[in-house]
Amino acid sequence: MFLHTLLTGSTDCTQPSQRVQRLCNYFGQDLVYVITCGKTKPTKHIILPFAVKSLTGNVVLVHTLNRLGHGVSYSQVQKIDTALCLQKLSLSEGSVALPRNIYPGMGPPRRDGQWRGNIPQSQWHCSPG
Repeated sequence: MFLHTLLTGSTDCTQPSQRVQRLCNYFGQDLVYVITCGKTKPTKHIILPFAVKSLTGNVVLVHTLNRLGHGVSYSQVQKIDTALCLQKLSLSEGSVALPRNIYPGMGPPRRDGQWRGNIPQSQWHCSPG
């Protein structure tokens, strides 16, 4: 009601237009994200950085979107991506053969054969991939 009145200047919201409904939804998502200090993540704040990461692979661009309040951080995108992959693996009926260069939840092994932990943010790079 508040957002509808703010956008249209009218208190009668019995038949809002599609545009007003869409804008109320978008502004409502922004309000939820800002008021909860990013603890509640609406759909659009996850999809935008995820799409930018998938299309460009640019960490700096995802980081900039996060700093401007348009989406979750790059580390959150990575966590969501890993969670989706692990969920997909758990739902598969048979065993899924992963390529040799895929290490779910961990970095590739070091030269001495020991596993690395997650790659620290200081080692992220801006190139695609």
